[in-house]
Parts: sequence; C-alpha cells; structure tokens
Amino acid sequence: MNESQAAVIAAAIAAALSAASLIVTILIERSRAASVRTGETTAWLRDSLYQVVHDALDSSFEISSASREGRRLRAAAASQELLQLELDRAHQAHETLIECLTKMRLLAPAALVQAGELLHDVHHELVNHAFFLDEDVDAWRSARESGRSSREMFISGARIPLGLDGSAVPIGAKAQSGWTLAAPQSPSGSAARGRHPTKS
Repeated sequence: MNESQAAVIAAAIAAALSAASLIVTILIERSRAASVRTGETTAWLRDSLYQVVHDALDSSFEISSASREGRRLRAAAASQELLQLELDRAHQAHETLIECLTKMRLLAPAALVQAGELLHDVHHELVNHAFFLDEDVDAWRSARESGRSSREMFISGARIPLGLDGSAVPIGAKAQSGWTLAAPQSPSGSAARGRHPTKS
C-alpha cells in the first residue's frame, strides 16, 4: 500500500467516524428533547388535573352551602324568590362540576372519574332533600354525611395522580361565622342618639 492509498483509507475512516459521531449526537439530542417534552407534558397534565380537581371541590362546597341555606329558608317559610336564588346558586355550581367531569374524562384515571361521578350523584340527592323532598331530618343528615364522605373519597382519589400519597386528612373544620350584618334599627332611644343606654 502506497502513501496515497493509505491517505485515502485514513480519510475514509475519519469521515466514517465523524458521521458516526454526528449520528450519535443527533440521537442524544432527540432523546433529550423527547425527555424534555415528556416532562413538560407530565407537568402540564398534573397542573391541568390540579385545576380541575380544585374547581370540582369548589363546586361541591358551593352546592353544599346553597343546599344548607335552601333548607334553612324552607324551614323559615321564606319567599319563593329567596329559595330560587339559592337553587340557582346550586345549579350554577352543578354546571361547573359537570364541566369538571368532562375534563377529568380526558385527564384523569378511571378511578378518579368514578369518584367524581359519585360526588355528582350525591350532591343531586343533597339538593333534592334541601329544596324538594319532605323535611326528614334523618334523611337530610344522611345526605349531608354522604356528601362529606364522597368529597373525602374524591380528594383521596385525586392525590395519587397528582404525585402525592393516597391518604387525605378528613375535612373537619366546622366553625362558622355570619358574614352579613343585621339591618340598622330605626333611630330611636338613647343608643340611636349616640349615648350608651344606662343600666337600671
């Protein structure tokens, strides 16, 4: 083999090595890009699912709140207009819950979708007892307890696909406050004139 042939062979080997290096580099970059896309997709799915779960829980609490108020108004023989306002509030929250269920069918595992459907059905029972059915205290309490249980089941079911452990702290906060001030009294008496009433 003369020097010319050796040079050609060396050049061919160098070109082959360069091509192989380029191919390896391309494959590595493609793998890295795919990994980044997978990570971004996973993060997007987690963030989207969190928002859907959050909105579903908000809707659940809103339906429960409107149902409690509706039952209180029925017991107080309130006007049809006031009852309808609370029923409309529950209905609006229900529509949001339906939208969340549709999104969960695209984003969430089957177990969470089923927990969401149970939450939906239980809240229908709560609304029915609050606004339409006879005022059976035991049935009302059972409907409220079913609402709480299904909500906790829904939260537990959501934690695993969000990357958390499956256990959830039971919802135990029960303290309440009034958020509406009483209407001012008619201006009469010493208190209305800005003086403290005297003790007798």
